[in-house]
Amino acid sequence: MFSSIALGLAGMLGAGLFTGFAPAVAGSGRWFLVAMVLPAIAALCCVSVSASQAVAYPGAGTSYPCVREHLGAWPARFASTAQLAGSAAAVAALAGTCADYLLPGHRIPVALVFVGLVTVFAAAGLRLSRRVLTIGVVFVLVVLSLIVITGLAIAPPPQAVPVAGTTGADSVNGFTAAAASLFFVFLGFDRMTAPSRAELAEGGRSSGIAIPLLVLTALGMYLLLGFVLLHQLGSGRLAVSATPLRDVLGAADASAFAPAASAAAVVGLGMAAVLTLGGMHRTAVSMAAGRDLPVGLSRDRARPAVDVIVGALAAIGVLLLTPAQAIPLAAACVFAHYAFSSASTRVLLMDDGGTWPLRAACAGMAFSVLLCMCLPGWTLLSVVALVGGASAALGLYARFGGDGGAPSPGNVPIRDADTRQ
Repeated sequence: MFSSIALGLAGMLGAGLFTGFAPAVAGSGRWFLVAMVLPAIAALCCVSVSASQAVAYPGAGTSYPCVREHLGAWPARFASTAQLAGSAAAVAALAGTCADYLLPGHRIPVALVFVGLVTVFAAAGLRLSRRVLTIGVVFVLVVLSLIVITGLAIAPPPQAVPVAGTTGADSVNGFTAAAASLFFVFLGFDRMTAPSRAELAEGGRSSGIAIPLLVLTALGMYLLLGFVLLHQLGSGRLAVSATPLRDVLGAADASAFAPAASAAAVVGLGMAAVLTLGGMHRTAVSMAAGRDLPVGLSRDRARPAVDVIVGALAAIGVLLLTPAQAIPLAAACVFAHYAFSSASTRVLLMDDGGTWPLRAACAGMAFSVLLCMCLPGWTLLSVVALVGGASAALGLYARFGGDGGAPSPGNVPIRDADTRQ
């Protein structure tokens, strides 16, 4: 069970942990700590949805065939396109955050190098074993513990309290928007629900206890870290900080530990990026098997090409978005994905009666829609324009493209080439 939780944490210790609090604090101030409970509940519902789909559709890209079979072709295209777009925005946030911690004056070049290295790693057929992920998670947690202890042990410097209407001021009106943005810090939870063949051999499938334990562990860790950041930086400074884990050490007069914070950022962000690109790979392969993408991409020999394509999508995100912009966009896209994914899982589980997975699917659908509507308007327009346009283009390709034939709703067979991440 510990290895399963480590796998989930490896996907979650990304940009949300190292810079994701700032957008939420900017609009709600100290209310963001209370707001964090809502996305944790939403994440628990969504991870239950992913687990139910993994049981019914074992293999790579389980959400796509589930949505396609139970809701139809267009919802499957929209949901999977939203997942790809959200993952690309998430990798852009990871890369930009890594650049801020390493060379803040050269964000775009460093971020592009970060994406390039992760893409090469994936295209070469390499993967992070559970043992490597566990070691990485332990290292990040040790550094976070050091930061927490330092932040609590040393008295904070004088802080200016933001006045009402300014960035970082306490505002209950920003509660729901903060909750929606904070969903980003929980992204990566689904990595433990559908392990690859190699991961099954290493650690087995996740138990029912491991899933809520993962979410509760992450929630407790984020609440404690958020409290320490507020204690040392105050809401005004935290709201504009691109590197809060380094800044909190500076505020606590412990800058000697700043290199450790940067090292933890590189490790955590790197693990999350590799796992996120792996998820994009599986989604693209599943869509290709359903002929919404060129069917050749579902074949083993096309593995490097798929990784290069998804890496290119992430690189475009780096060029267009800062981490502060990429975080709410990624959350909006993932909400759109889970709205359809939860709806299809609800239909899948209808025969089971009033079970927890069925209720979780219903709650996941409701949370996805409601929280998505609380995000900034530009993110919603971006999802409609970007994801809607791309899914429409895929529909035209499926209808008039060169692969021909009616797409099969079945899932992609488990193959080492497709499930190596």
